Amino acid sequence: MASNDEGGLFIEACRINHACDNNASSDWNANIQKHTIHAVRDIQKSEGITISYLGSRPWPREIRRRVLQDKFKFLCSCSLCALPTKESRKTDRELMNIASIMTLVPGTFIRYPLQAYHYMDQAVQLFSRKGLGVRFLGGLFAEASTINIGHGDLARARILAQRAIPYMIMYHGGDSTQARDNKLRASHPSMGSFYRSLSSDWAKSIHDVPSGLDSDEFEDWLWRREGLQNSQIYSESPASFLSHSIFPTFLALPHRKQTSPEFYESIEGSSQRPRRHWCFLGHILDFETSPPIILVKDINDTIVELSLKANARDIVSRLRKAHTVAILYAQRDGTTTEPEIRLENVSLLQIFPISLIHLIALRDVTQEFTTKRESDNARTCHGCDKKSSPLVRCGRCSFFWYCNKECQVNGWKNKGHKNDCKILQNPDLRMMFLMKWDEFNGAVQFPLSTVVGT
Repeated sequence: MASNDEGGLFIEACRINHACDNNASSDWNANIQKHTIHAVRDIQKSEGITISYLGSRPWPREIRRRVLQDKFKFLCSCSLCALPTKESRKTDRELMNIASIMTLVPGTFIRYPLQAYHYMDQAVQLFSRKGLGVRFLGGLFAEASTINIGHGDLARARILAQRAIPYMIMYHGGDSTQARDNKLRASHPSMGSFYRSLSSDWAKSIHDVPSGLDSDEFEDWLWRREGLQNSQIYSESPASFLSHSIFPTFLALPHRKQTSPEFYESIEGSSQRPRRHWCFLGHILDFETSPPIILVKDINDTIVELSLKANARDIVSRLRKAHTVAILYAQRDGTTTEPEIRLENVSLLQIFPISLIHLIALRDVTQEFTTKRESDNARTCHGCDKKSSPLVRCGRCSFFWYCNKECQVNGWKNKGHKNDCKILQNPDLRMMFLMKWDEFNGAVQFPLSTVVGT
């Protein structure tokens, strides 16, 4: 198996069954040129060895079963898939939260490095809650180490590489490339061309580690949580577009032909009306203009066909690939295998000139840099990432704050605010950011500025 174009038949390994909560890993070890199986937890004497056929994505049950049925022709009945409905739904929500956050990491690594780092922190916390860490934590710690190296922080880089090592050994083997690379990174984090290749904004020497901190304080330092509200999980905050209750993925939307008391309340006769706000967000992959059909992908990679009324000329003229659609009070049509949303009222749809990943990250970034710290009303300067008071806010978008002109120039030139500021001046996008989505006083539509005020 010298390249991706070659393969092999592994007689013993191919007989190992699948489980979504697998007790072993399956991997190709390039160093020793062998296919390896490693236990990722204690396996009881009467328990069969299982691996995952699904790769590295933490899918909810409905998607896992569909993929396994399509690719391998069996209906999974492992302990994770066999959970009672109520417990399974809770687990699915947690897995979708994790999947959403992990989707954001590569897309924000360069443009919003601090935000990407916080997403890694969120994923680590969520995986630790679910006890699924062995499969994913090694990669997350390694990636967190890498981003610190890129911005010059050798202290955090070494600690995170050290944390990655036992997971890499357990999942890939002690003689694997993954284990070897992280051992090298833990010993010499400044080696290689990636050191300070992104910036020197986080520069710290390898020994510049604070002392006298308790475990929680140390984790706050390690993950740069200063200014975050109680180490907030973004997917649990109504202010974040990662909130699956307010910004549901396609599979979490109410179905048009089913009763959904979580979303609707009954009024006269058989009519229903929304009882709260929700909004579907999708990344435009492709579109047709006649009839208007938009192919979008949600944050969990479900591809959905969006059908509009034939006279939606204004919407059609603004369609662009890689932009984001927002649909208020969206309903699910079609099936899980043929996802579809049919929209009659185009006033419930808006298109934003930004990719979905960048939109979600930008919302979380503005939340962090706008929110005051409760203890002293200090905000975080977007230019230097330090807490201070008083700060001066950007006069154009009003979302970001700065210590001085020098910090403002740094934010404008080096931290992406030149592009973000223009996007944040879009009236509907501003209201998407400012609207209190968890407070409901009646349904709204676009343009939001004419409904909810400024």
